[in-house]
Amino acid sequence: MVPLEGTNLWVDYLTVMERSPNKDLAWDFIDFLNEPENAARLALHVRYATPNRAAQALLPKSFLEDPVIYPAPEVLARAEFYRILPPAALKARNLLFSRLMQEP
Repeated sequence: MVPLEGTNLWVDYLTVMERSPNKDLAWDFIDFLNEPENAARLALHVRYATPNRAAQALLPKSFLEDPVIYPAPEVLARAEFYRILPPAALKARNLLFSRLMQEP
């Protein structure tokens, strides 16, 4: 269910730190995850969409047509990425959250 006002979008990233002592191993792991068979298995396991087109070709039609996993264009048109809040807004949100957590 997506509210009429819209919903949020997010992107997961895999990165390799510049000072990583195991860069080659990290890149090998990212390559492994992006192999079509592995990317398809991962998508099925976590029930998330994959941008890997070769992996999509391996996924069941029911998965690719699931509107929870692959929302319709009209739903995506009402979605937006998170924005970083200014420090004052973060402070206010954290204060409200801590007050809510202290309520009996």
